[in-house]
Amino acid sequence: MGRIFYRIRNGLALWVGMIGVTVCASGVEPAKDPVADLWQRFEPTHPTVSLDYKVTYHLLSLELKRLAVAHADVTEGVWSNRCSGQVTPACFVDFHLNTEEPTQDVDRVRVALHNRISTILTMPDLEALHYVKRSDERFNLAFKHQKINNQEVFNLESGALVYHRVDWVTGEETNSVPGAEYLQQQSREIQRFMKMIFAFYSGRLKPSETNEDFKLFVYTEATMVPFDVRAETKRRTMEVLDRSIPALCLRAKPGPEAKGKGRNFALYAASFEDVAQQTGSEPLRDLARQSLEWSMVPLVSEFGLFIGTVRCVLTDIHVNPPDAAASPSGGENGSAQGSLPDASKGCVGNSLPQ
Repeated sequence: MGRIFYRIRNGLALWVGMIGVTVCASGVEPAKDPVADLWQRFEPTHPTVSLDYKVTYHLLSLELKRLAVAHADVTEGVWSNRCSGQVTPACFVDFHLNTEEPTQDVDRVRVALHNRISTILTMPDLEALHYVKRSDERFNLAFKHQKINNQEVFNLESGALVYHRVDWVTGEETNSVPGAEYLQQQSREIQRFMKMIFAFYSGRLKPSETNEDFKLFVYTEATMVPFDVRAETKRRTMEVLDRSIPALCLRAKPGPEAKGKGRNFALYAASFEDVAQQTGSEPLRDLARQSLEWSMVPLVSEFGLFIGTVRCVLTDIHVNPPDAAASPSGGENGSAQGSLPDASKGCVGNSLPQ
C-alpha cells in the first residue's frame, strides 16, 4: 500500500498541472509563508471555482480502497509583479491532497499525506510565474519508515527560473534543480498545450494515429521526466457528478529517454462550459461564459501502478463568492509554511542559480 501512495504523490505532479488552467525542521529556521506572500500580491476579480476529487485504489474494475481527497481552488484576478512593477491579469491555483486520518493520529497511521501545490499563471497567456510545492508525508510500514517534510519554490517572475528547496528533516537547502531549461521553456507553453487539447476535444484537430500528439516534461521523482501524450479520437462518456458527461481522453506514457522513471497516466477532461451546462448551476454557467473558450475541467484521471490503478474522480464543482478567495491559514496539514528565499532574488539578473 505504501507504493500506491508513493505513486499518488508522483502521478499528481502531472495531473495538477491541468487544474491550473481548468477554468482559465531540523537545521533550518522556519520563516515566511510563500503562499501567504503570493496572496498578498494577488487581488481576486472573479469568484473562485472549487473542485473536489476522491482518490481511490482500483484492481481490475473493482474499487478496493478510498485513499485520500483532493481539493482545488481556481481564482482569476490581478497580480502585482515585483520585478516589473506592473499589475497584470492572472490566475491563482491552490491545490491540496490529504489523507483523512484525525490530526492527532498523523504520526501513528500507516500512511499520511498532506501535500499542497500553489501556482500563479498569467492570463490569458497562462505563463507560470510562481509554483510552490509543499510535501508533508509519513510512512509507518513494515518495510518502510520515513518522514518527508520539504518545500520547493519555483520563481519565474523575472523571466529566468529561480529555484529554492528546503528539507526540514535533513536540514538541507539547495538552489539547483535538474532540467531547469525544460521547466523554463514549458512554463511559457501551457497555453499552446491547452489550445491543442481543446482543439482535440472540439474536433477542430484530429489526433495522430501513429505518433504522440505532443511531449510534456514533468518534474517528478526528483528529476525531469519526458512524457509522450496522445489524444483518443472518440470521446468517452464519464459518470461523474451523477451525470453522464462526454470527455476527451489523453493518455501519457514516459518517453524512451525516461529511463524507467514515471508511470502511465490517463486524463479525461471536458470543457468548462460543457461541465457548467451539465451541472445546471447558474453561477457556474455565468462564469463559464466569461472564461476562455478553451478552459478544460479534469473529470477523471488514472495513474498506472505495477498492480492496479489509482483513480481520481471529480465529486463536486461550485462557485464561491469573491471574498471567499483569501490567504488560507497555515498549519501542519497541507500548509505551506517554511523558509522562503528573499523575493528580490528572483528579480536580479537572468542567470539560473547553480
